[in-house]
Amino acid sequence: MKRKLFEINKRFETQEAQAIRVEISNIFDVDANFHEIRLKTSAYSMARMVYMVMLRNYIGGSLKEIGHHCGRRDHSTVLHALHTIERDRSFDKKLALKLEKLEQFSEAIVSGFYSAAGMMAVAFAKKSGNEVEGWL
Repeated sequence: MKRKLFEINKRFETQEAQAIRVEISNIFDVDANFHEIRLKTSAYSMARMVYMVMLRNYIGGSLKEIGHHCGRRDHSTVLHALHTIERDRSFDKKLALKLEKLEQFSEAIVSGFYSAAGMMAVAFAKKSGNEVEGWL
């Protein structure tokens, strides 16, 4: 059991997953370890839900694994996050724009575009407003 949990944590601690997490923390203006913090403010809750969606779509893993990584939450919490984000994106235009930018960023990170070009540091570069300079 311990070995399996170690492998799960290893998957979520890759450079790609960390870059996605840092970008989400920049966009929602929260601490970089927002996924482990148990605060229930709207910014932290939304950032956690978006992070769960991005992990599910771009990094992989079961609902149980993602929930465990995000502060020992249950699989039903992850399922709720997936449904909530998909529902909210249809009527919240600001959230839809943030999600679109995050999806473009995540696709570039996961496909190896940034690492192949030696540009992974762009994900951790200075911000201009709510955007990281140079990736769009």
